[in-house]
Amino acid sequence: MSELLPRLWELQQLDTGLRQRAEWIANLDDGSKARARLAEAQAALDAARESLSQLEATYRRKELDLQSADAEREQKAKKAYGGTVGDAKELSALEKKIAELKRRSSTLEDELLALMDQIEAAREDVAKREALVTKLSNLAKQLAAEYTKDRARFEDEMEALRQQREAVLPQIDPAALREYEAMRAKLDGVAVAAVDGDLCTSCRNVVPSAMIARVKAGRELVKCQNCRRILYIGE
Repeated sequence: MSELLPRLWELQQLDTGLRQRAEWIANLDDGSKARARLAEAQAALDAARESLSQLEATYRRKELDLQSADAEREQKAKKAYGGTVGDAKELSALEKKIAELKRRSSTLEDELLALMDQIEAAREDVAKREALVTKLSNLAKQLAAEYTKDRARFEDEMEALRQQREAVLPQIDPAALREYEAMRAKLDGVAVAAVDGDLCTSCRNVVPSAMIARVKAGRELVKCQNCRRILYIGE
């Protein structure tokens, strides 16, 4: 019996270590949230680029319209005032068209100026979104690399703990091992609790001095009166 309790305590420590590392793996940040944010940022960037592309296409189209209106106005002005038109009605019609083209050019110039402001703002927006996408992409890669590294480390540690556990199991009486496993299943994974001073470290209740003496004697497995876990006192 004197060696049973230390072996059970050792087994409990190994099982606690395995459980902790399983929890650590479950709580690792694999970068999925960062990738989701990256996908949203990329979609927003694509939309911003498309909006900029449309603005630039509209600007080019209106620029061509302005060039066409100016060229037509210049052509009609040469015809009207080049001395080749002698008919008053034809001259009046040409002057009317020239004035119309001038108004058209003025409107297009105003629209182009407004578009230039919109394009500048759109380019700044695209640049900001590109920077965000780059930042989130780097973050997602970093988190994925850290996740892979940390998970591999924890899995290696778990494998080492499993090997130690397999080495300890043959040293424990089968009946005691069955009781340990049954208790661990019922008591949130902890069947053996250390005593710190006069406190059970699992439930934080006071352990009577008589029970502490029985634990130290090592002739039996003594259980906490409150949480019913096997009590252990280290050397």
